[in-house]
Amino acid sequence: MLDGFKAMRKTYPITIQAADMSGCNDYNVYHNRYQGTESRLVARRVSEDQVMELLNERDYSKFREGKGDFRVTGQSLCDVLQVII
Repeated sequence: MLDGFKAMRKTYPITIQAADMSGCNDYNVYHNRYQGTESRLVARRVSEDQVMELLNERDYSKFREGKGDFRVTGQSLCDVLQVII
């Protein structure tokens, strides 16, 4: 039996990077594949509010400290960024 919601429950490795060197506002979100050897741009011009919604509270505090690699569910990517991986 096929489960259409499996992709929504699965977690995906992503990287959030600033679009420019200023490190504020617009961010790009990349989907990391093959243990980080390949990345694919999935969303650009992501606001700080969207990043806050995408990550849980603990991960968001790590993001504010400078970390950029996280794991998020397909459901949260779909809800916040309107992206299906």
